[in-house]
Amino acid sequence: MLNTKQRNTVSKTQRASYEKLENSTESLAESLYTFLIEGEESVFEQAGEDKTQVYDAVKKMLNDYNDTVKALKNTSNPLNDFYREMMHETVKESEEGLVSIGVTQNENGTLSLDKEKLETVDVETIKKALDGNGLFSTKLAFITSRICDNAKANMESFSSQYGADGYGYTMNTSRYDFWG
Repeated sequence: MLNTKQRNTVSKTQRASYEKLENSTESLAESLYTFLIEGEESVFEQAGEDKTQVYDAVKKMLNDYNDTVKALKNTSNPLNDFYREMMHETVKESEEGLVSIGVTQNENGTLSLDKEKLETVDVETIKKALDGNGLFSTKLAFITSRICDNAKANMESFSSQYGADGYGYTMNTSRYDFWG
């Protein structure tokens, strides 16, 4: 009985971690999509003279990236470690462009922003560093979609685990808990 409760607690914690990972990757995918849109709907085209919208989009993307890296560390397994390494490599491949707009990678894999440097850079330089033609956003969006799919699969897996008695772990606790 106690072992079942421990497994259920661990399962709930892992499920919550994967749910957080899924949410952070979905948010990162949305942020990256901002840079991948082309034409009149592009954040770069809509910005015009006011670059604030572009700066805000960069800041949001970096926050979402950092949240995803942290969530990957909290759900560490071989596949998530691989995805985290892929994200790290994508940043390394685009390092020159990212540094030119004030973005650097920390030792823990997160990204830092020099806001003053970003605000002195023109929109074209930011576009070159982040849009699909520079491959940074495209590669990162691809990796992010895989991370999100993996997080969903893991959440489903934790929700459908069964014990030796044939009941789901979540069912075991309600069987012995009068209050449900």
